[in-house]
Amino acid sequence: MSFEFAVLRWKITDTIVLSSVKYVIVGFATFGLDFVLNWFLIKVVGMNYLIVGYLIAPLVLAFNFYTHKHWSFKDMRTEQSRTHRQIVRYLILVAFNSIANMGLMYLFYGVLELPLFLTRVLCTGVGIMWTFPINRLWIYKP
Repeated sequence: MSFEFAVLRWKITDTIVLSSVKYVIVGFATFGLDFVLNWFLIKVVGMNYLIVGYLIAPLVLAFNFYTHKHWSFKDMRTEQSRTHRQIVRYLILVAFNSIANMGLMYLFYGVLELPLFLTRVLCTGVGIMWTFPINRLWIYKP
């Protein structure tokens, strides 16, 4: 193997590893934002939990999209048509994930009768396995 090829391979691997670590960090940050906003608006402000869910979902999704675009995958290109296409693709993925998550919840919790916490962990883990490559190769492709 040539030196140039080895350096190129290392850069590609390094970029994927770094992006995946950032991806997980953004996932935890998104979860934290969602949790804190839910807690504050429901417990402190006294809002109805269903209304809170509808109010914060767009904010949390926007945070997740923007942070992945500009930090996890370092897509600094700002052409309006490119960003619009990415948002549409992101929302398609969100819709697909919601449907898949319900199916997995039904399978793990409803059919296999696994504990609810384990079911949520499994659903999240399975979701991460397909959303990272889809984000990297389809939504925020280099």
